[in-house]
Amino acid sequence: MTPIQFGHITIDGKKHPIKFGMAQSREYCHLLKCELKDYNVLMAVDADGNNRISKLETNGDEMVAMVWSALKQGARVEKKPFDMDLDDAADIIDFMNYHTEAWTEFFTVMLDATNEVPTSPNDQPGAKTPEMKTVA
Repeated sequence: MTPIQFGHITIDGKKHPIKFGMAQSREYCHLLKCELKDYNVLMAVDADGNNRISKLETNGDEMVAMVWSALKQGARVEKKPFDMDLDDAADIIDFMNYHTEAWTEFFTVMLDATNEVPTSPNDQPGAKTPEMKTVA
């Protein structure tokens, strides 16, 4: 299966795979003990093509969980071992703060993931929504 919502960030000359999607959002929600709807609010893209993460309107735990879960799922997709803990992800964020090209790579993959969500057939122009029948 070809991964979608997938890319790499370069940290200290080494490419690290990152992946956004259901497995990543599940991991994020598990870490922060939040609902998927809360994650969706965080990831919702505004008219300028940004979300709360890319605008840095988030707390440290949310940012670390986002980076860690994307790295963990990227490693899974590439079938690579993953032994990073949350503090390692925080160290990567510290590095990224001084090497903004890594943030650019991260946000590009993340925002592509939120902008290119496959639509259901019912979302296509002219599609009819099936009638819902109520059971008495």
